[in-house]
Amino acid sequence: MFEGMNPDQQQRDEQWQQVSRLFKMAMWLSACLALAAEAIHRLPMVKQLIEDERADDARAWVYVALMYLVSVPLLFLRMRRALSGFKPPDNSLSTRVFVASAGALICIGLIVLPVIVLEWGPSAALRGQSLYHLLSGNVLGTALVGGVLGYGAALAAWMLFCGVPKVVLR
Repeated sequence: MFEGMNPDQQQRDEQWQQVSRLFKMAMWLSACLALAAEAIHRLPMVKQLIEDERADDARAWVYVALMYLVSVPLLFLRMRRALSGFKPPDNSLSTRVFVASAGALICIGLIVLPVIVLEWGPSAALRGQSLYHLLSGNVLGTALVGGVLGYGAALAAWMLFCGVPKVVLR
């Protein structure tokens, strides 16, 4: 690829390219799950269970539940396979501990971000409220925003459970 690039860097680049290609799969899964959430949301028994105040974003809650049950685990496993044998760059122990600690905190937030958006979205500031309205407004918005959030959650889960231990225990 580039002159002077070491073989480990080339392998890491190829592995991350495989992970990047999974974004298309995440968007297709998201579209299917958004349609499934719409169908489930329209079932009479589901409508009876939903409170009146939460009726607007019930489809989005169903979508997020499906996303955590189907999309995130599937993407996580595909990412884990693509990144098997991943070797993080050599760094000092203090750098590795700092990166692992900061990464763990950020990853936990990314994994629960869809729930945060749905729970506090209606009362959030303008940008947060816009993200909430995109996620809960219609099926297309649910599919688009949910796909990005699901891919991010799966990547964050890989980083938290696989990447951080590799960085620290190197």
